[in-house]
Amino acid sequence: MTVTNAIKKLAGAGYTVTDNHGCFSAVLPDSPNIIEFCRNGGSEDVTSIRVRSRNDHDDVTTGYYAGIFMDNLSKAIRFAKRP
Repeated sequence: MTVTNAIKKLAGAGYTVTDNHGCFSAVLPDSPNIIEFCRNGGSEDVTSIRVRSRNDHDDVTTGYYAGIFMDNLSKAIRFAKRP
């Protein structure tokens, strides 16, 4: 899936998507979860799709990475809408 298609799919599901230099965050106003994904290098392909809680953040000093990685964006959207 390309980044453009991913953004369109998330926007169609009601998410607001922000770009942080090639890594994207998608937030649904009433959901406690965030969907994150990155651009794969210089290509337009999506990689590393994950869902994490808004209050849960990575801590690289301890090796803790927040969230659950998903195979595709559809699974991430379904999972993120769960309370």
